[in-house]
Amino acid sequence: MARWRVLIVDDEEDVRFVLRSALDPEVEVAEAVNGLDALERIDRVEPDMVVLDVNMPVMDGFAACEAIRRNPRHASLPVMFLTSRAEREDYREGYAKGADFYMPKPFETDRFLRNVQIQLKKLAGAPPAKKYTIEELGALEAEGAEPESPGSDRFAAPENQYTRIVAKLPASAEPSKLVRSWKERGKTADAPPGLKPRVMVVDDDPDVVTLMKSILADRAEVVWAMDGADAIERLVRWQPDIMVIDINMPRMNGYQLCQSLRLNTAFRRLPILVCSGETGDRERDRATRSGATAFLPKPFAAADLLAAIDRIARDPSFAINPSKTMPHADILRALKTAERASKETRTPKNDAYSDLVQKLWQSEEE
Repeated sequence: MARWRVLIVDDEEDVRFVLRSALDPEVEVAEAVNGLDALERIDRVEPDMVVLDVNMPVMDGFAACEAIRRNPRHASLPVMFLTSRAEREDYREGYAKGADFYMPKPFETDRFLRNVQIQLKKLAGAPPAKKYTIEELGALEAEGAEPESPGSDRFAAPENQYTRIVAKLPASAEPSKLVRSWKERGKTADAPPGLKPRVMVVDDDPDVVTLMKSILADRAEVVWAMDGADAIERLVRWQPDIMVIDINMPRMNGYQLCQSLRLNTAFRRLPILVCSGETGDRERDRATRSGATAFLPKPFAAADLLAAIDRIARDPSFAINPSKTMPHADILRALKTAERASKETRTPKNDAYSDLVQKLWQSEEE
């Protein structure tokens, strides 16, 4: 008999265990450890409801809820906050971000279960069929299967692990649910001619962003974000092949961004070039320990940046994703419109950006 499925997003393992125990066996449970993890996994998990903590590293619950609501696929997905943030302003912000219900911690498990059941009863009909069972999801992740690309609803496995992973899937699983990664199918040999890598520049200095855009214009698809927090949400949708990250940025610095990406399966092998004016041995070593692939000191010459990108691209493990979800032209249109609106109305860039991207997503669904 099909069961409803709930995605629990909380960075505390003990809390996830308590919630999972409260819902089992009536409700299936999938888990994510922060907002970025939830956004990257949500299309594979296909939850019927999401339970979000607020205070989480990488991307907090408010930002995650807002991002979920911007995707038309999940605009009506029930979202419940379960958090220690319990001031009146917190409730107000939670509902403003799109929550259906806001519940404070500490909590009684019976009350939590009752509120989940109330939200699920609002959904019409029986639980919809899912692409993967919870057991299949667990088996694929345990055996090291990675997403075909960030946010993809398909798993991929390296060619030399494919047979072994399929053999260990539950008997009910279909081997076709696990595809051979495009990285293992001849790298970019089957990609369209002239395919360029997509480079995401993350730097709070607009002059640096402009300089990198001009240097890389003929060699790459360039997209950008003004700090680590902005970059987090856009990563899943924009699917960069290479990241160029500054260290000293507001809200989330480069070290934190590197560490956050390496904790997520879809981004743990993403090439990261740290570009910073902090050039001492200590800073370089910290960048490496945080997960950086290479280091480029500021100020830099055009030839230095191009050489650093070329070294990354020549690595045998590097490949360009030939089938990204969102075309480069649409991203540029969203960014340029957001910047123009910000100058004309003095509204935050995120607002204009979000409005336009939502329209783009809706056009993709039609």
